[in-house]
Amino acid sequence: MKKKVLLVSSLVLAVIVITVAVLYKNTDWFSAEPDNSIVLFFSENCSHCQNVEAFLESNNVAEKISFENKQLDNNPANVADLRNKAAICGLQGNIGIPFLWVGADKKCLMGDVDVIDFFQTKLNQL
Repeated sequence: MKKKVLLVSSLVLAVIVITVAVLYKNTDWFSAEPDNSIVLFFSENCSHCQNVEAFLESNNVAEKISFENKQLDNNPANVADLRNKAAICGLQGNIGIPFLWVGADKKCLMGDVDVIDFFQTKLNQL
């Protein structure tokens, strides 16, 4: 009888350990640090991206707000990162640029108007 209880307990413990390991690998629930990154994905040949760039430069945004620029032209790693972030927001297929990832809110913004509005709001909060 003791052997059966020990065997069942061991199996239950193994299932729990495997479940936690899978969850840990596939989610950021257990991450020690939250994703507070802001990432702007853009292309050099995109007129809407150029509008955002002009706003950022004319308002010295890079000096006031920490964010990362990721150019998509000829950069498969950045394209893959964009698709991963978009998937978190439930977006698939054709994804518009400029594209802004706001990690703290797990939020995705597309298009020059929404991206500029985001940065303008952040500047107003400073």
